[in-house]
Amino acid sequence: LISSGIDYFRGNFPSSPDVDSTFQRAQKQNINIWSIYAPDAEHRSRGFFRAFRGQSDLSRLAEETGAESYYLGTSAPVSFKPYLDELAVHLANQYLLTFKGNGGAKGRFERVRITTELPHVEFLAAPQVFLPAAQ
Repeated sequence: LISSGIDYFRGNFPSSPDVDSTFQRAQKQNINIWSIYAPDAEHRSRGFFRAFRGQSDLSRLAEETGAESYYLGTSAPVSFKPYLDELAVHLANQYLLTFKGNGGAKGRFERVRITTELPHVEFLAAPQVFLPAAQ
């Protein structure tokens, strides 16, 4: 996702209602959302608060889906290449972890934490997973 992160539809709300529903839908479908911040043409006239808010929303969206967000300040990146190169490394080293869980009658989100005993190993994973309804 290459975006300024600014929600033009909702305006200046203290929270971003679409971020929660978007990452929950992505988690239900096991989708990672990687984001690269790119300011729009009018970002300077709107002030830095909206730019930082957009970056924060992009970061939250990425973290909640087990991905990363890339940005360097509020200016446009000189090149997307370093970000895309790092993303390619992440995608080349993805693994699918499966487990059994009980989502009850309607399904539910459950917090998870993935660890290892191996030194110098880092995992990127969503902090919660969706357990579908029991069948």
